[in-house]
Amino acid sequence: MKPRSIAFIALWYISSSLLSMSNKQMLGKEHSKFNYPLLLSGVHSISNSVVTSIMLHLFYKDSQKRKTEGMMAYLRETGPTALCGVLDIGLSNASLHYISLSFYTIVKSVVPVWVLCFSVVFGLEKMKMNLFLVIALMCAGVAFTVMGEIHFSWFGFTLIQMASLTSGLRWSLTQLMLQHKTQKSKTVTLHKPFSGSERDPLSSTSTEHDVEKTPDNPVRTLNRLSPIMAGLFTVATLLWESGGEDGWRQSPYFADFFSTVRTLVLLNVGSLMALIMTLSQFYVVSTTGVLTLSVAVSSDWTPMSSSHFHALNSSCTS
Repeated sequence: MKPRSIAFIALWYISSSLLSMSNKQMLGKEHSKFNYPLLLSGVHSISNSVVTSIMLHLFYKDSQKRKTEGMMAYLRETGPTALCGVLDIGLSNASLHYISLSFYTIVKSVVPVWVLCFSVVFGLEKMKMNLFLVIALMCAGVAFTVMGEIHFSWFGFTLIQMASLTSGLRWSLTQLMLQHKTQKSKTVTLHKPFSGSERDPLSSTSTEHDVEKTPDNPVRTLNRLSPIMAGLFTVATLLWESGGEDGWRQSPYFADFFSTVRTLVLLNVGSLMALIMTLSQFYVVSTTGVLTLSVAVSSDWTPMSSSHFHALNSSCTS
């Protein structure tokens, strides 16, 4: 594996751990009690859209000159991937209000199972006996661990299981978006006149070669997905989280100008971590492909270790 890929995997580990702890701090009942996961996710998506647009303008000007995506490609690739991203992120953040970070991480560790299942469906992977055994062991391990959870919440468990399923579908669709595609193209055959009735065989150029389409870079891919996700999250939070006595419009987080600014700053700290994590994920998927499965299995233990440290630190300071 290339050193650059290893660096992005390490960046993925770190940003994923920090983001999980940040979201738990905001959304947990025992912490800030910011019970607006859709609003939080919407702010993250809006920030991702703005930052990636700036990055494209400054560093990827050639990418902006590419032809606008057609409607069929939008309906087939971008739209479904963005919708799965909304469901994955929204359900994951919502579950943190009901379950601990350790429990969240353990249950979310079944994501590679869904990634592999959808990879088989889409023809990205072939099912093998060793992979089947790994899946069986993972599911059994998660089941036994869940049975030992003291503060078990069926609602939170259901939310995170649905998030795991949509996450598997999301990353399989993302791999389809990022993977290389080749097409056959033929150059025009040119014949140069030669003396007499003969032709110089060297003057006839008829060649066939593969032209590889350069896949979207991670920044451009996230820029394609973020506006759709931001729009869906905005509509959802306005419908289900803004009104009523418990809505964010009446919450102390937006009681005055300074409270609003403070809240937005805190949310955008998470946005930065989400941006780094997602770009790292996209890069790993685009460069390693199937290796994403093994990376995901390993990375899930990092946030869990961080959550134990976070719990220990909280108990010491209380």
